[in-house]
Amino acid sequence: MKWDEADHPRDPTSGEFVDRIGGWMDRLSAQLGRKYVRGRDLSDELAGESDLTVIARAQGWDALPEIGNKQDLDQAAEAGGVRLWRGAGGSRFAEHLRGLRHGEVGYGGGLYGNGIYATASQDDAEYYATEGWVKDEPPEGSVQAMVVRPDARILKWRVYRESGKVKALRAHADKTGVDMGAAAAAAGYDAIRVIGGHTGAVDDFGEDSSADQWVILNRTAALWEDS
Repeated sequence: MKWDEADHPRDPTSGEFVDRIGGWMDRLSAQLGRKYVRGRDLSDELAGESDLTVIARAQGWDALPEIGNKQDLDQAAEAGGVRLWRGAGGSRFAEHLRGLRHGEVGYGGGLYGNGIYATASQDDAEYYATEGWVKDEPPEGSVQAMVVRPDARILKWRVYRESGKVKALRAHADKTGVDMGAAAAAAGYDAIRVIGGHTGAVDDFGEDSSADQWVILNRTAALWEDS
């Protein structure tokens, strides 16, 4: 963005920007300290640690993620980022999402390891939100959009044709008694991309969706849409 002094007038007496409140200054301030924190391989130091919040703090992933509007996400995707959506039913989910964007990092469980689950299909995310996955809650959920950075460190997990890298990590996880999410996070991976896994969502024909699932481990590796 090109700086144009004329767009940001100053008070002639104090020299301060007159639009510092409620304008571009607030938006800039909201992003201060929100940046991508690249992970390190702490597999030896964190061997046997299964609590993702502990691992996140060790990696620096408890920092707040970058947030933006729909236009920001569109631009991030055009620059090579990967669009993802997270959806679930239940009135408490909106509060959970606000926490992921602005509060303490939190993780859940899942078939492919603990983490923050998302999908490459917006339709799947809306299915999760409308069907409702929280017992005794009305099927009124929320969908969170995000874009994963193109330079994020991703572990690609082909369910029916595992790579040597995945097999080695699974062996390490089994040996140390942790799940794949914890093992991948300790190794410094930002996310796990599950290719060909079962999602639980169905398409218009009643068939299981084939969209990739993602397990986000480092929330700072994505741009999150604020709402």
